Amino acid sequence: MKKIVHNQKSTARRKIKVFFLSFLFCAAICHLPPAVCFAEDDVAEYVKEAWASQSNPPKLYAICDECIAKFSTQADTQALNLKDFPPAEQEGAFTVMNKVAVCYFIKGEALHEGGSNDEAIKVLQNIVAKYPYAQEFDPSRGTYWKVAQIAKETIDKIGGIEELEKEWSKVEKEIKFELYDEGSDFPVDYAKYGEFTGVGTKNYKYIIKDPIGLTKAVGEGIYPNTTSLKFDPEFVKIKKQLAGVDHWKILNSRDLRTAFYKWNLATEPDGVKQFYIADILERNGLTKQAIKAYYAILVHFPNVYSWTYWHTPWYVAKASLYRIKYLLKENPQLGLKLEGASLEVINGYDNDVRNDAFVVNPGKLVKFSLIDKMSFTGNACRTKKRGLGKVVKQRGGERVKVVKYKDGDWQLLVEGKPFIVKGVTYGPTKVGESPDKGTQQNWSIQDVNGNGSIDAPWEAWIDKNLNNIQDSDEKPAGDFALMKDMGVNAIRLYHQPFKINKQLIRQMHQKYGIYIILGDFLGKYALGSKAEWNPGTIYKNPEHQRNMLESVKEMVLEFKDEPAVLFWILGNENVYGVACDADKDPESFFKFANEAALLIKSLDPQKRPVAIASGDILFLDVFARNAPDIDIFGANVYRGKYGFLDFWDEVKRVADRAAMITEYGAPSFAKGYTGEEAENFQAQYHRGCWLDIMCNSAGYAAGNAVGGFAFEWLDEWWKAYEPSRHDKRGLFTGPFLDGFMHEEWLGIVGQGDGKKSPFERQLKRAYFTYKELWNQN
Repeated sequence: MKKIVHNQKSTARRKIKVFFLSFLFCAAICHLPPAVCFAEDDVAEYVKEAWASQSNPPKLYAICDECIAKFSTQADTQALNLKDFPPAEQEGAFTVMNKVAVCYFIKGEALHEGGSNDEAIKVLQNIVAKYPYAQEFDPSRGTYWKVAQIAKETIDKIGGIEELEKEWSKVEKEIKFELYDEGSDFPVDYAKYGEFTGVGTKNYKYIIKDPIGLTKAVGEGIYPNTTSLKFDPEFVKIKKQLAGVDHWKILNSRDLRTAFYKWNLATEPDGVKQFYIADILERNGLTKQAIKAYYAILVHFPNVYSWTYWHTPWYVAKASLYRIKYLLKENPQLGLKLEGASLEVINGYDNDVRNDAFVVNPGKLVKFSLIDKMSFTGNACRTKKRGLGKVVKQRGGERVKVVKYKDGDWQLLVEGKPFIVKGVTYGPTKVGESPDKGTQQNWSIQDVNGNGSIDAPWEAWIDKNLNNIQDSDEKPAGDFALMKDMGVNAIRLYHQPFKINKQLIRQMHQKYGIYIILGDFLGKYALGSKAEWNPGTIYKNPEHQRNMLESVKEMVLEFKDEPAVLFWILGNENVYGVACDADKDPESFFKFANEAALLIKSLDPQKRPVAIASGDILFLDVFARNAPDIDIFGANVYRGKYGFLDFWDEVKRVADRAAMITEYGAPSFAKGYTGEEAENFQAQYHRGCWLDIMCNSAGYAAGNAVGGFAFEWLDEWWKAYEPSRHDKRGLFTGPFLDGFMHEEWLGIVGQGDGKKSPFERQLKRAYFTYKELWNQN
């Protein structure tokens, strides 16, 4: 998942295919090859050893063949019970099927790489035919990958990459719709049609007293109106076709008409159904109806939840509340604001929804006052900046510090002046290199053309006419100069696993004034702890603790006197797990992170602030209780073009710290859309996120935002496993244009056709969006 973040974790990712060499003892006892020593029921061991045997094809084939021979009958039986991919919590019931499919896949890929393409296709076709719903968890990325889908793509690739590219590049026709019944009221005054009780408490409820009147007021597709749809001529026309449509598959398509009617019939919980109807209305351009639909969730279904791809709780009403705020801010011509709305989920920071309690106030949509209208003039935040008062608390040293003002706002100060982090994650990976294959190089020393100058930072050039040729007027500029021109003032780096070229960083800071936020992974991906990948870093383990503190100490002692270091950062979404147990024992993790922060402060003569890079607000309450000496709460957050929703409010309420987004972004590719449409969406996503940061900085809204890091500077071609090909495959679902994360397209800058990597740069629309936003006074 979800990065320099991915790049730093990337070397650790190599371990996924090499940490399984643990079977020599078995071979010694049995006097047999490892493949025949596994327990009958331990099919997973075959997969582990097969991955670890990629350098020895005969051994790999023997392991895979034995796995298939032993377990295929059981796998076939499991496959017969599936008509779709099972939910994550049921995945364990299909382990044998999944592992047998992976054994087929490993063998097929090995045959392909060895040049035996006909045989490879036959092996891979077994997966497509027999195990279409097999999936495997990739612990290095934290995602499931669909085995048959990847096998099919390998088959297509062998048969002709051009056809595969054509399929992914098809542009779908957008089909919009008109509502038969828009409803009589906008906004809807729910007090006219029912009674609110327990507002602002855990006993909130709305009781409908006039269902007929409310049905007329809200209109088609909005609860409790289920009758207007039946009289909609367009619905009547396509009703029979809808039975064969999967409501989840149609949701992110460009056929908004079919999606709308199908979701009105969907058998999902009412709150979930209402949310996606609202989303479709919004994408269809029916802003008023979308606002009514989102608001209906606050009124009727404030305690509904669903699950993300990562199996973390998703609170639908919270998302609805902030979408309403976004739409009202983007459409001031409506003359409305949402007043008094709040939703607190008590115990909402863990993955256990059974202990949740909801304190609800749906608020009310009201017209602007004259004062409101005056404050909106020329103000992207649609509100007047408030005074801050005097400083009441300080964290950090004299040169760099975060301060808290009397009104509760937080601000980052550098040399006594307010500073907003305008950052990007930077780690330019040359096309063809991959951490998965052990070929990724250290960009900070890379000199491919051997001219004595570091490639990407100093010699990157802009392909102005997008012809993938360096024309005579396209002189080398270097990434640092391009970033400075965009308005970047900081990049995020880790001192692991590659050693940072300190002289290069010093030159960047001296010439362009760009800072670094320097970090230690603190045991994530087993980096620093010296733990084995499996089970990974154990934060209660004294040996692991000593190793990690030594790693932190090395970082601080090496860089403490560098003026380029703005502040320090610990971890990278450790709470999601992946070769560490912070997801299982967050208390021990945050306690240890606090110990590491204290060590940094004892070693750094400048007493720079210390931040953490967590995963969204998962276990935020545990952080607040156990890490009092961490000065800035940072997190990787991907919540969509609407910004970061309740992130700022929750950090302020629960932890009372300065807050920062350590990763956010969206891909510039979307299946079914033109390249221009996808780039426009990416730019819109970044714009919405950045304005949300600014509109929650000191003096506005939550008042605790100190900046963020856009993810990422440059497209990286290795993330979908084929490092010489710019893959368009969606790796997991998310709040993006086509509903999928295309990780190889996250760059604000592209690498063209890849043939001039690591030098060629094609500037995307998001680059110019930031150039405008970040260079304003």
